[in-house]
Amino acid sequence: MTLDEAKQFLTTELAEKDTATLLTSLLNNFGISHPNFAGITFREAIQKNIVLTTEGLIGENEKQEIRVPENIFDFPLDFVLHLLAHEFVHIEQRARLNYYATREEREFEATRQGDEIHLIADGFTAVCHLLHYDEHTALLEWVQPDGTRQHIRLAGLKSGDNRQLWVNGRTFTASRIRERGHGRQANSSLAAAIPAVVTEILVNVGDSVAEGDRLILLESMKMVIPIQAPYAGVVTAVHCQPGDSVQAGIQLIELETIGD
Repeated sequence: MTLDEAKQFLTTELAEKDTATLLTSLLNNFGISHPNFAGITFREAIQKNIVLTTEGLIGENEKQEIRVPENIFDFPLDFVLHLLAHEFVHIEQRARLNYYATREEREFEATRQGDEIHLIADGFTAVCHLLHYDEHTALLEWVQPDGTRQHIRLAGLKSGDNRQLWVNGRTFTASRIRERGHGRQANSSLAAAIPAVVTEILVNVGDSVAEGDRLILLESMKMVIPIQAPYAGVVTAVHCQPGDSVQAGIQLIELETIGD
């Protein structure tokens, strides 16, 4: 393909095709074969947020919501492995995860035995070995199906229910949303896990609420995030109103336990 032909090709593609189709055309027409693109199918992102729900990591009813930068390609299996490996360093039990992306639901299962982590998804098993771990960093070795071994460097920071993870130079953030059965961790449960906007306040001062009742609705990145009562109690104060922009970790409502 000559330079003029390439210019004409790009002009046509940019004018007539969406991002996913354009990238696929570029790969096909220009023979791009970088290993990072191996096995990847490009498609338009239908939603910007990826949600993973977990059971059995810390608490029976724990939910973890993973937010990543918008991607136009299929969510990479290896990132799920990276995240699991980071969270599993001190956890030696089984967990099942549902993965929601582009309106697809997939189930992952992970187990850890010593320094070996197994991730099972769609009948495929990925094996990862923990080579080094300290308080904030980890070095993993991922054994790919063809026997190729890849080293993965992780750095993680935990602050309450918030997570920040660096994977081979890429940054990802996560926040654990505790719904029920986690004791009286009022400050973390009654605060926004990430910056958000208050859309609705569902209770008033003096209201009695049951464990799990929705108290406040937040919106962030086009997702509705409920603030739920971590235990039964009485609302004693509300520190926000609809339309307020709130930061992560700031308590939005106060709840006094019943019978204490």
